[in-house]
Amino acid sequence: MGALKTLLSRLRWEGRRFVSRFGASAALAACLGLMLIVASVAVFVAERNIEQLQSELSASSAQRRAAQIRPDDGGNGDLLRRLPPHGELPDQLKRIYMAAEREQVRLKIAEYRTKTEPDGSLVSVNISAIAADEYLRIQRALIEILNTVPNVGLESATFRRPDRRSTRVDARLSLVLYLRASEAARR
Repeated sequence: MGALKTLLSRLRWEGRRFVSRFGASAALAACLGLMLIVASVAVFVAERNIEQLQSELSASSAQRRAAQIRPDDGGNGDLLRRLPPHGELPDQLKRIYMAAEREQVRLKIAEYRTKTEPDGSLVSVNISAIAADEYLRIQRALIEILNTVPNVGLESATFRRPDRRSTRVDARLSLVLYLRASEAARR
């Protein structure tokens, strides 16, 4: 504490000396210049942190995508073999529920519709779900679902806050679950 008092009294003395030597307007200009330098350094450091975070995020997402889907043969055949079969639909829905519940969000599946591609090799399941909770909790649940079930995609998310003072939102989520069609459906 004593060193701080000494430093402050020294700064005060140097400030008075500067004002008496160069005038008040020069002292004001020097303070503004110093503030500009400090602000520039702070902006530079913040931009570097943002760039570093963005590069880390893109690298981790690229690694995650590469780990999930590695095209060995360059075509869709390998991708289809990696998808779970259509018979595992109840298990995949359970994984989606459990991923949301790990973030304490309760999903209510309003409906789901299956659609088979014309060539009969891929089944997409459109899932409409409803959740009512805090916005950040729903957002974390969506991230957990996408990380846990790599064959699900987020088609849309609509948030509505019933009361502007409330932290809770009503969310309507539209997910697409991709599954491999069974051998019998392909024939």
